[in-house]
Amino acid sequence: MKLSRVSSTLVGLGLAVTAAVGLGAGTANAAPAKPFQSFTIGQELALGSSCVGRATGNVLVQPARGHANIDVYWIGQTPFSPCTERATVRWYNLNTHRSGVVGGPLTYRSMWQQGVASADVFVGSGPVRFTLTADRPLQFPPAPFTVVMP
Repeated sequence: MKLSRVSSTLVGLGLAVTAAVGLGAGTANAAPAKPFQSFTIGQELALGSSCVGRATGNVLVQPARGHANIDVYWIGQTPFSPCTERATVRWYNLNTHRSGVVGGPLTYRSMWQQGVASADVFVGSGPVRFTLTADRPLQFPPAPFTVVMP
């Protein structure tokens, strides 16, 4: 009887620790942002319409309160072929519940003509989650990244 009670207590503690770690995982990468601080959301290999390429997302915190410059790049890695992919950065403010998307169909033609979408966006103050997505599956999809905006 005593052994059973000890076992159930240990199992209960293990579940509590697991739950606490799981709850903390969503905010573990939250970083206090400073003006002109830059964050890479992800950089991952994906299959484009006619080639293989790499989707990249970046966030640059602007000095104006709650503003960010969001860039999405599509860089083809198949020689001699234009390559198109819909790559986006989705953002969601955890305090205000506002959200938006930057990106779209991006075509990589050469090293000098990369597929790029860029926008200055008012995302608001507080924690903002940024996620890099593409129409076709990313090889290892990056986890959403949270930045605490000034």
